[in-house]
Amino acid sequence: MIRQLLLAVVVLTTMIPKDYAADDDDDRYAVTIHVTNKLSSRMALIVHCRSGYIDLAARFVAADSSCSWSFNRNDAYPGTDFRCRLAFQDKRLDFLAITVHKDVAEYVYDVFDDGVYGADGRISEWT
Repeated sequence: MIRQLLLAVVVLTTMIPKDYAADDDDDRYAVTIHVTNKLSSRMALIVHCRSGYIDLAARFVAADSSCSWSFNRNDAYPGTDFRCRLAFQDKRLDFLAITVHKDVAEYVYDVFDDGVYGADGRISEWT
């Protein structure tokens, strides 16, 4: 079961749509989400972020590692919400990662044993 899950994650991470990659020639429109695994259990973390119509794909994040997604803000309507779902062992967590705005280009989240922390402190807890 775990082997199948890991294989699925690896396959999903290779399927990131190129249409949503940020344009390297013009960083003014790039939006980036960073997620860092800081779980004390040293367990790997599965992270999947998406909006209603843009799927940024799932990522497998090892202990003390991070992942990030970048996309062009022009590919999303202003006010578009991106939610992220995190999982490890039998725990799950969903949180609102970003609402696309013109003036915010980077969103950084750290995942700890008690939840996810962003710039404003803890924003979600494990269920």
